[in-house]
Amino acid sequence: MLYDVDAALAEVKWAHDNGLRGILIPALMGDKDAYNHPKCYPVWQFCAEHNMVVHTHSGPSPDYNSRCPARWASTSPSSHGGPADRCGT
Repeated sequence: MLYDVDAALAEVKWAHDNGLRGILIPALMGDKDAYNHPKCYPVWQFCAEHNMVVHTHSGPSPDYNSRCPARWASTSPSSHGGPADRCGT
């Protein structure tokens, strides 16, 4: 949607036709038009008419290193797939 609204609308329609009930839009970065720009209205209209949820992502994740803060290791049981599992602690 950041580059081609018509292509984005086609993807949203494909998603709906194939059983998906929501879309994820990325965070806006750089000099892209805002999502409330009128050119995006066809996507929002389709989503509204078909009860599709629009999820947003707040932005890129920071560049985490492989070490966890000590509080994660002590508060997240590794047997449950918590952050400690992903940190090598």
